[in-house]
Amino acid sequence: MTKRQLTAKAVKSQVPPFTPLIAPVRNTLTNEPYAFRSVRRVNSLTLGTLRPLEYRVVSDRTQQSVKMAKGDLLSAAAISKRLDEKHIEHKWVSVHLPLKLALRKDAMKIIEQSIKESGASNPGKICLELPSDALYEDMTIISATLKDLKLLGLTTALSSFGGEYCPITKLFGLPVDVCLFDYTAAKSFLADKGRLASSLAAFVASNGGESVICVNSGDTKNQIDEKLFFASGFVGYTSWEWGEEGWFEEDKLDAEVFGGE
Repeated sequence: MTKRQLTAKAVKSQVPPFTPLIAPVRNTLTNEPYAFRSVRRVNSLTLGTLRPLEYRVVSDRTQQSVKMAKGDLLSAAAISKRLDEKHIEHKWVSVHLPLKLALRKDAMKIIEQSIKESGASNPGKICLELPSDALYEDMTIISATLKDLKLLGLTTALSSFGGEYCPITKLFGLPVDVCLFDYTAAKSFLADKGRLASSLAAFVASNGGESVICVNSGDTKNQIDEKLFFASGFVGYTSWEWGEEGWFEEDKLDAEVFGGE
């Protein structure tokens, strides 16, 4: 089947190419959502539905990730706007920032144009998640990138932080607002009853950031020891970005997250 035929088939099917998915970030003290993470599921006529785990492994190594990032950013801004319209309080809505874009010399120009295009009135409600693989890159470039994002008024985060082989100490001095700890770290923290969690959360706080633990479970609300993580200094907990559970389509947000109809 030619590209033109595939395009025609996709238009005829009326299946959207992307479906935004949202996961709440819940406060470890109150269990109430205070922020949200967002990803987009790819709907392909040839490959079916693809989650980040299935497409980022390839796309993040190519220029395709830059195009994806633009769309992801616009989607996150739109979600934040609709949450405001529904009077749903949220500190930020996060979105993946691929290294391929972050390391480009024109990264800030691309991101700034996308912010303007989105019509976001409060850029601080958009949080860009840089993968912790960034800590293996030239730290001068990464630091400058994060500082520029802050100058644009955006919230900054590191995702998959604290996992195996993660060079944690390289975080020091980086202008990161949120550290989203990898779900593998949660297992280690629970195993030693929070002692390691307390040390790492204190380290993140000394750097001016807040700690959020990611879990890979069917029900984050019932599968995590919120009291332990709260006592350890973690502000929130949420679903692992590469997992399948705990993510909802936006039209199901009220029922799944807030218990509405």
